[in-house]
Amino acid sequence: MTEFESASGSDLIHLLQPIAALSVLRAEELRPLCRVETIPAGMTLFREEDLDHQNVYLLHGEVLLSSAACEYSCVLQGDGNAGNTARSLYPIADSQPRRMSGVAVSDLGILRIDSELLDIAVTWNALAHCLAADDPVGSRPSQDGTYGWMRTIRHCLVFRDIPPANLPLLAARTKVVPVRAGQVMIREGEQADRFYMIESGKAAMMHETDRNGPVDVTELGPGSGFGDESLAETGGRSRVTVTMETRGSLLSLARQDYLDLRNEPPISQMAPARAVSMAGSGAIWLDVRGLEEAPSFPIPNAYRVPLDTLCQVADSLEPDRDYVCCCNSGRRSAVAARLLGQRGLRAHVLAGGLRSVAAGFWTNAMC
Repeated sequence: MTEFESASGSDLIHLLQPIAALSVLRAEELRPLCRVETIPAGMTLFREEDLDHQNVYLLHGEVLLSSAACEYSCVLQGDGNAGNTARSLYPIADSQPRRMSGVAVSDLGILRIDSELLDIAVTWNALAHCLAADDPVGSRPSQDGTYGWMRTIRHCLVFRDIPPANLPLLAARTKVVPVRAGQVMIREGEQADRFYMIESGKAAMMHETDRNGPVDVTELGPGSGFGDESLAETGGRSRVTVTMETRGSLLSLARQDYLDLRNEPPISQMAPARAVSMAGSGAIWLDVRGLEEAPSFPIPNAYRVPLDTLCQVADSLEPDRDYVCCCNSGRRSAVAARLLGQRGLRAHVLAGGLRSVAAGFWTNAMC
């Protein structure tokens, strides 16, 4: 197993779905989370019923996919030339739990990435676009960083324990703080009560290694965060001192706001059978995945409304109908349901997402 660093893979990462929906900079941030592996012929990639939370992309070679449950098998071929085979742009057999087993027919080149982390990044990216499009020009004091928490992978991971449905509130709880050169934002040893991200300007982060020893100094720039101790379960004291070197602006989240956002909101979750029953009674399916994503797990008669455009089209939805939001994991659909609920619409979430629905369910349910 090696770090994702091959030249062909470097080109390919920007084509893989759903990574392709991200900006180039955000895709680059995902690079350390990706792994390219060489798999010898005969080795098992994954087994039916596995719950491994991995997206596996076939770069080159042949893989046998089979299912004992439905007596199905097929061979997939991957072309390592920057994804000339369209199928190689999408994760293979990505249901969770797995609906099929995958075995290497030949020596393989594959790329793996944690599907949960990728889904978090895709969700935040789509929400940032949605909220930015819905935010009137000049309504916030920040010119570019209004939704700055959502612009980098590292901050997605910092706030990964905030329930998806509460993410639209994160921007509302964020404060834009103008700062001046020389201003001390936090001091080593003091109780940490806020998390900060630098929107503009530079700061120096200092840590005294011991009372008589040297001082470690790190320069921080736009996108850098500090005050992580405020997000700890019981809070904590700052381990560093951060002083602004230039004037600028910070995005700030108070500890109490963060704790409030961690509480699971009351979102209507529906099992697949109940959702199908509601749809039969007039509810509308809203598929909030990106248009570029694989047409896997299709739902007949669903409206495709990507999350990043939802705020723009929400006012055109019928206020007297129920909406069942769906996506692969349930994360983006929970965000969509919250956004629609804020607009007075009756919105529900397909519990567990499309990946968790049993094989053959839609065929049988729609008959």
